Amino acid sequence: SCSASPRGSRARPAAFGGLGAEIRTVVRDEASETLEKQFVTEAEKAGFTGLKGHRSVGGLRASIYNAVEQNSINELIKFMNDFARKNA
Repeated sequence: SCSASPRGSRARPAAFGGLGAEIRTVVRDEASETLEKQFVTEAEKAGFTGLKGHRSVGGLRASIYNAVEQNSINELIKFMNDFARKNA
């Protein structure tokens, strides 16, 4: 599951009527903001793009739709779990 969340953030899935799902986090403090930037940087180095949330809302966002292969979702979950473990 995508239950791993960096400190100070909360992941929450939002369903889109069978089209897919979106996982969002919202940063709560300055330390979490720094960790969020680190997450985006490391994610991009690992090949994950488009995870930064909307500029007016902030946070992180992963949109997972039918066109996304299960293997890609599994890799994102693994990356998130590894990142959470390293930064707990």
